[in-house]
Amino acid sequence: MMREYAEEGNYIERIYMEKALPYFSNLFKEGRETSYMNKNLSDEAIFFFIQMLKDSLQKEDHYAKALPLTEDIMNIFFYGIMGKSEE
Repeated sequence: MMREYAEEGNYIERIYMEKALPYFSNLFKEGRETSYMNKNLSDEAIFFFIQMLKDSLQKEDHYAKALPLTEDIMNIFFYGIMGKSEE
């Protein structure tokens, strides 16, 4: 059964491609239009960053190191290293 989830083209991957990606693309578009997101960041760059983070955290040694840094990692993800602007 686990092999089904690990294979390309499985149900979860299909749902991700058909439902999640379009949803997040629309969410990013709305975020740019309302100035909640950097208008210069492409969807591709954001998805690449998320995939890179996910791939890294699936490695047991990375996960163990990242766990105590979760809050900092989330702040970097949402605000970057420059931090949240005080407008």
